[in-house]
Formats: sequence, structure tokens, C-alpha cells
Amino acid sequence: MLIGYGICKQTYDHLAFSTQPWDSVDQFNTVRAIWADYNKQSPHCLKTLSDYQAWAEYFEGALAAQGPAKAYLAKEDGILKRVRRDLIIAHKLRKAGTHELNPESFGNADIVASSKLKAREFAHILETGFGIPCSTVDVNNNRKKTAFIPHQVPNCVLAVERLEAIKRDLFPHLDIDQFLTPKAVFNLNVEQADMTLHPRDPLKEWVALL
Repeated sequence: MLIGYGICKQTYDHLAFSTQPWDSVDQFNTVRAIWADYNKQSPHCLKTLSDYQAWAEYFEGALAAQGPAKAYLAKEDGILKRVRRDLIIAHKLRKAGTHELNPESFGNADIVASSKLKAREFAHILETGFGIPCSTVDVNNNRKKTAFIPHQVPNCVLAVERLEAIKRDLFPHLDIDQFLTPKAVFNLNVEQADMTLHPRDPLKEWVALL
């Protein structure tokens, strides 16, 4: 799929698309079903690139969240809340590489590599350090769970970005693959195009070569 915005010498924020055929009817039906689900609670209108990116992010997460990973996935911030849940459980049980911290990230002399974060500390780090909504109540509630189940975080760009940042700054031995589901079979990534240019006419280009 090709996407662009801007007409003539003026720049606009509205989307414009060229089209390519789906690989299969199943792909089309899958996208239509997830789009319908995306609009169940409140209709969305794709006007800007940020609108499209939000939809593409939702789609990728929904497509990756198949089977057990789909259960109880929140509509709002579902990916981030799933990352939060599984990180908290893993850290409590010292699973998936959460057994050791990177104390240099916090500037707190009381935190060492082997520290187990207090609920308030953990919530603050996730919220302010990684943009993951989290409260002390969230940490305490998830610490009640007794098992870490791998591969429950939908494998999408948002989840991977957050987990990579967490590995860099919080848990240096984090095993990211332990958290992620298998990658979705396709996505709605786009290629930006300069829409100030006239569309290509392959026939005219071919004639010009004669």
C-alpha cells in the first residue's frame, strides 16, 4: 500500500492512497473484520497520517493476538497493558531475564543489580520511563499471579519498541522473545510518497521509449 499527502505546492495533512490488490480474499476479509471491531465503540475516520498509524498499530496488534493471547486484551492501551502485566509477573518470579536490573538507569544508590523493585518504584519506572500506564495497584494486583505464561504480548511494533527500551534501560538480560507472540502474517505498513508529483502513466512512459 502506498500513502502520501500534499497536492501541488501546498502541503495538507489529509491522506491519499494508491492501491494494490490483496494477496488473497482471506486477507481482505481479515482487515474488514478487524476494522469493524476497531469501530465498534466509537467510529474512526482516517484523515491524517497519525490516524492511519493508530489504525495500523491496532490492526497489527489484533492480528498478532490470536488464540490465548487475545483473551482479556484491553481495547484502550491493550498492548501496553499486556506488556505491563507480563513484566510485573516475570519480575516477581525472576523469569525471562528480569532477575537483574541495570541500576545505572535510576540514579538511586539503594538500587543494585539484584534488587527486587518495590511496587511504587516499579510503577513509577514503567509510567515515566517507558510510557506504560501503571499504578502501585496495578503492580500489586499482577504480583498475585503465580505463573508467567510466555508469548502473550502481541508481536507488533509498539510492543517490540517498548520491550527493547526496557531491555536497554531496565532489565539488561530481558528475553524479549519470551514475551512476544509469533509475528503477524502481514501488516498495513505504508510507503510515503510525494503527492505533489503527477501520477505515473506507464503507457506514456513506454511510448516515449519507442
